[in-house]
Amino acid sequence: MGALSMGGVYAIKPLSKERRPDGSPVTVQQGGSFSLTGYPRHLRRLAGRLGVPAGFPTSFVGTPSYFSIKKDSRMNMTTNTILITGGAAGIGLALARQLSERGNRVIICGRSEEALLKAQAQLPHVVTRVCDITDQASRQSMVNWLNTEYPGLAMVINNAGVQYRRLFTDVNALEYLEQEVATNFIAPVRLIGELLPLLKRQSQAAIINVTSALAFAPMADVPVYCATKAAMHSFTLTLRHQLKATSVRVVEMAPPIVDTGLGGGTRSGGAAGQQMMSADEFAIDALIQLENDQDEVLVGLSVGARKMGEALFERMNGA
Repeated sequence: MGALSMGGVYAIKPLSKERRPDGSPVTVQQGGSFSLTGYPRHLRRLAGRLGVPAGFPTSFVGTPSYFSIKKDSRMNMTTNTILITGGAAGIGLALARQLSERGNRVIICGRSEEALLKAQAQLPHVVTRVCDITDQASRQSMVNWLNTEYPGLAMVINNAGVQYRRLFTDVNALEYLEQEVATNFIAPVRLIGELLPLLKRQSQAAIINVTSALAFAPMADVPVYCATKAAMHSFTLTLRHQLKATSVRVVEMAPPIVDTGLGGGTRSGGAAGQQMMSADEFAIDALIQLENDQDEVLVGLSVGARKMGEALFERMNGA
């Protein structure tokens, strides 16, 4: 399995025979493979002199004497080695199904061996690994295993998550607090840090953090869950900025209300009137956006939540 393939500009070349009106050389942004069908013959000859082969769509910008060539920068979502945390059910399993069908080597991890075996019965080609990402020893064991057995790992999808309803007027409001924060925020941040050296060895790689529409517009009865997703959104923004000069792309994937059984299958009060999307529907839509190089993959209600943010709070939770 090769490294993750994505679009981009690979080199800048001066043209010896083409000049701007001021006499300076024309430079052409050249990268990857291109389809030149339908463009003026002399532009095709010019691209040929630059060594641009046929393949992907190309756009010529400007005039014949001053233009650039740009590659269609869609992410290649095939023949990659991919890790999905929390991949035995819900969104993780749906993503594993879609990515496996695209010819990727998909590794799913989770705490329950029984759940992983059920997932593998549905998707025989996936690789499974029992791992509690909140446990340092379990997580480090998986990281070591990945470095040894799958040195071509090119994508990590941080999908594992838990959700608890909490009313701070009740005496048990802090029950499972540490587990919720660790699973949704601390563990994926640690996993990213531990796998980053491996990802940076690939020519192209990606970190995909699954957050939620609730990162932008919280539900009052799942306050810690919303806070951890908001923290993950913020972390993803800063991580993308820090890694922008590396081969590792950072993407946020924010699901709307998806029928996954999260939170024990009990819907948050503010979401009770909203229509749920199936996990498979979400995965199909999300991967289309991912293939088209979206840094923020927003599906369904997540689009409005990202745009309006806290302005939706009272509408979602009541006055």
